Amino acid sequence: MGKDNQNAAGGLFVVDEGPIVSWPVSIPVPADGGTFRHHVVEMRLRYTTAAILDGEMAKLQEGMTAEKLGTEEDPLFDKVHGWSGIGLQNDGELLFTEANKAKVLRHSSVRSGIVSALVEMSVGLPSKNSETLPAPGSAPNRKARRAVNKTRKKTRRSSKT
Repeated sequence: MGKDNQNAAGGLFVVDEGPIVSWPVSIPVPADGGTFRHHVVEMRLRYTTAAILDGEMAKLQEGMTAEKLGTEEDPLFDKVHGWSGIGLQNDGELLFTEANKAKVLRHSSVRSGIVSALVEMSVGLPSKNSETLPAPGSAPNRKARRAVNKTRKKTRRSSKT
């Protein structure tokens, strides 16, 4: 049993006001033909409740100007605490720094992915990207894909009740 669990008196659930968790974030990237491909990166995000997130998203729609995106006035700024899988074209992986966080948060597709991930967390839905589907191909892969999809459908149904 880990140290955090030992500190929970009698095995009680301990309310952590702002845990930071690794979460897969799907970034929609425009592609030819009016479609999108999704690039999944791992981000360290601060969990928040649905009520708080609703208020913060309302702020985004109201007074956010382009100059405020990626600054401390941006409601998403304090939610992002790290990442892996983000890079610069022809320059390798982009290290997590405050300046790079500001750059990343100025991209609308990244923001869209982060907001979707935060909503999933705040309402208690497992990420759509938490399981990697088996590759398309022969019957064994098809069978495995169907099993994963069946599990996802059951999870969605049980979360609606």
